[in-house]
Amino acid sequence: MSEIKLPSSYPSIANQVVIVTGGSSGIGLATVLLCIQNGARVVIADLCPPLPSNLPNSPLWSFTKTDVASWNELSQLFRTTYEQHNRIDILVANAGVGEVEDLFLDEFDESTGELQEPKHTVLSVNLLGVINSVKLAAHYFQKTLAVWFLIVLTSPTLTAYLNECLPGYQAAKHGLLGFMRAIRKTAPRFNVSINMVAPWMTMSALMTPELLTKVKAAGVPINEATSVAQAIVFLATCGWNGKTLFVAGNSCTEVEDALDSTRPLWLGSANDEAWKKAEKVQYFESRSGW
Repeated sequence: MSEIKLPSSYPSIANQVVIVTGGSSGIGLATVLLCIQNGARVVIADLCPPLPSNLPNSPLWSFTKTDVASWNELSQLFRTTYEQHNRIDILVANAGVGEVEDLFLDEFDESTGELQEPKHTVLSVNLLGVINSVKLAAHYFQKTLAVWFLIVLTSPTLTAYLNECLPGYQAAKHGLLGFMRAIRKTAPRFNVSINMVAPWMTMSALMTPELLTKVKAAGVPINEATSVAQAIVFLATCGWNGKTLFVAGNSCTEVEDALDSTRPLWLGSANDEAWKKAEKVQYFESRSGW
């Protein structure tokens, strides 16, 4: 795996209509700014609007209040964006929350004393919200007369490999990685590419002062949000499909190809050969073609 040098500008994104969920702060806001700087038209979807001081006074961006855990609000976001611009070219599914609930904390119904089902806010936002966003993007892409469409997912910290006690968060991010891999073969049938950005610790709203102190003390590389935004816009413009960019210390490394090429080492040669045969089998024929 080698470091990927990202360009300083992305002229091909000019005049593209981009939806950025979670675009009011952090990585999302940095992505919005980079898109605007390169002439894209951006719709920010978030619970709260960005601070006026954080964005230029420009017709290139607008805000739509959106809870990505709500199908109705997501549906309205895509519908109004399409009605306003007559096209949607790129989805950056970035909205997410941290481990906001303790999965194994027992809570009981006050009237019956029965153990209550845990809340699953993190799964609703970080996994189902992304899947529903991609579903809506795929629908509106078909209505748009364009050559190619792009979807970029963000899955912070490559949590598929991080050993931390964040069960809901990590389950959701595992799910996103699996979701991307599941549709990367069929997406090009519809002129769609899907890629993922997996940033390490990044300066954002999820980086609390306490966490920042711990991370710095451990010597963990920290990203600036602008570096992650560059990786996102790169994946939205470079023509790749089915790739994952790991961003650490403001440098980028593609990991999917390396995982595939080293599979005989960590799975065994015989299993690798069986894997290659299994990949040729079509296990499910969807009516949609995805």
